[in-house]
Amino acid sequence: MDPKPCLTVQSFEVAPVRRGPDRPFWDATWIAPQLHELLFAPKAGPQDGSPSRTYLIVDATLRTRATGLFDLDVLPLPVRCLFQGEAQQNFAASAPYLVDLTLPETGPTSFHKRFFAEDWEKGTGIVLRSTAPMDAIWSHFRKFTLIEGAAGRSMFFRFWETNTLYDYFSAVAMLPERARDLFCLRSGELVDLILGHSDMMSRNYLVRPDPEALSGIEPSRGRLRLHPDEERALYRGVLRGHAKQIERRLPAHHADLGPAEREALVFDCVCRMRDRGILQLDQIETQVEWELRTAKGGPRATT
Repeated sequence: MDPKPCLTVQSFEVAPVRRGPDRPFWDATWIAPQLHELLFAPKAGPQDGSPSRTYLIVDATLRTRATGLFDLDVLPLPVRCLFQGEAQQNFAASAPYLVDLTLPETGPTSFHKRFFAEDWEKGTGIVLRSTAPMDAIWSHFRKFTLIEGAAGRSMFFRFWETNTLYDYFSAVAMLPERARDLFCLRSGELVDLILGHSDMMSRNYLVRPDPEALSGIEPSRGRLRLHPDEERALYRGVLRGHAKQIERRLPAHHADLGPAEREALVFDCVCRMRDRGILQLDQIETQVEWELRTAKGGPRATT
């Protein structure tokens, strides 16, 4: 019998937020209803009834690139760098930061409004929900910043990267010990969901743990080491983004394929070419275009 996944990983559509030209920013819709329901709807924890909180783990480099300035030191919300000591001093402008996004009683702040209305689709980080306080979330996730690769070498781990989110957590879904490491805090609270938008795929991904599947699993001991399946998944996530970029550059009329079939064909071709050691982009694009032309009887007739 095949093992049961301990996470569900799914993509879903979100209607973009559009602000009318005559409506002031502070009075406009700032978040899609689907995202608001997932991230901010009132919810109590199953154990003690504690209210669920919302957190953002954001990449400082991507945040600065999206907004044009480093502003994580002046946000109107609690913020804490996931690096400490010398690493924080040396990499403050490129480190991951934890932001408490829980809505204040007075309503959304200017950061909430701009982040979801203008920056969400830029894929600068992941959002999560948990009943755990900020200090516990910080302690939990900071231990993932420096880990060991499958070969045992120390490496910084960009677990907040949205463009590898789908492939990585799909692999973790079949690795119960790692899923427990990521979603179960030592204090007993659970990370209820992780949500991110891949800007390369133009797609939202939602990850939820199965508490029953994770119960009774012992956590990892010592420094975390990536499983080979995790490393392969991260690599596939990078290739998936590259394949999507190639697909967008090619004519849409190639072959009588639906969007999902076309995406799968391009991704499969890119993976095979990379596995053969072919890294030149022009060679990969030529092969992809040829396979699209010959799929299902060749290109469509155009007028």
